[in-house]
Amino acid sequence: MKNQWTIGKKLIVSFLSVAAVTALLGVVGYYGVSQGAKATNEIGGVRLPSIDALLTMSEAQSAIDGAENALLCRALDVKGREEKEAVVAAKWKAVEDAWKIYEPLPQTTEEEATWKQFVPAWSAWKSDHEKYIQMAREYKTYVEPKVKADELYA
Repeated sequence: MKNQWTIGKKLIVSFLSVAAVTALLGVVGYYGVSQGAKATNEIGGVRLPSIDALLTMSEAQSAIDGAENALLCRALDVKGREEKEAVVAAKWKAVEDAWKIYEPLPQTTEEEATWKQFVPAWSAWKSDHEKYIQMAREYKTYVEPKVKADELYA
């Protein structure tokens, strides 16, 4: 019996084998690239802006708390109080901008549940802050413009 595998048939089978392996590698590579693109978008387009916005809100809250604490100082003159109030206003603007970035971004189920708890807590804190600032403004009318700390505590 004669060998049915001529050189032409062997070349065709070899070529088709190489083409099948190349096609398989192409499909796997395409899938990997598309998954990488999704991951890059998730990280760069969703997670990093979320983290940045939340950190901005956290930093602003800390700065607002610090300004509130400074307003407790009896030695702070009217100009100093106005400067602290300006800091508070600027930080609230930063919170507002960060909130607008964070809120529309997609959230995981856990993030969504936490956000639903956070919003009322933040609103309560903001309400308390606004009451405090109102009291501080009223107090400002009673503060002597140039009281020195050593005179207060002597």
